[in-house]
Amino acid sequence: MTEEYGVAVRDLLPTAFNDLAGSIQNELARDDDSRPSIPGFAWNIAASETATAIRDSLDCDVFELVARGWCFANEMRKYKDKPPGTTSIVYLGVHAVTTDVHPVLTLSILGIPCRPIRFTVQLKANFETAAVLITDASIVGMDAGDCFVSAQLKYGNIGLHDAVKSRHLTLPGRFRFKTPLAIG
Repeated sequence: MTEEYGVAVRDLLPTAFNDLAGSIQNELARDDDSRPSIPGFAWNIAASETATAIRDSLDCDVFELVARGWCFANEMRKYKDKPPGTTSIVYLGVHAVTTDVHPVLTLSILGIPCRPIRFTVQLKANFETAAVLITDASIVGMDAGDCFVSAQLKYGNIGLHDAVKSRHLTLPGRFRFKTPLAIG
């Protein structure tokens, strides 16, 4: 039976971020000087709306994102040559996988359009075990595993909060990713 684990990236983020208003203001201050002045209260509203937009844009499965890191592991390449339709289960031991996701937001503050701002969400998964499903040269899902995951939102190299770590997760059963991930 296929199960959804229900670990969304957004669930690993706090509800508030450190100095998000200041980060946005500093970034947009580099724009053309001909832009009208934006009052202080608008920056706080923009930060609140930005936090909501970031969380909403990250309503996606952590494991599908983390599995992208496995696609580039040399050990996975030998499974690219299996006959079509063959599913291999690859058992992985203790390891860590890190991947970055880049939400991009375009703000309009008091009707003043601003250029897009690129954030980084750094995801880390520390696995004790994992069983990865490979079919037709793509990682298509997971069969089981034990791990914990963490997430941290950054603007540039600045963390906007301390990394948030999940509880220890035991991943029972089999689930398939929405989109197969091609092995590189």
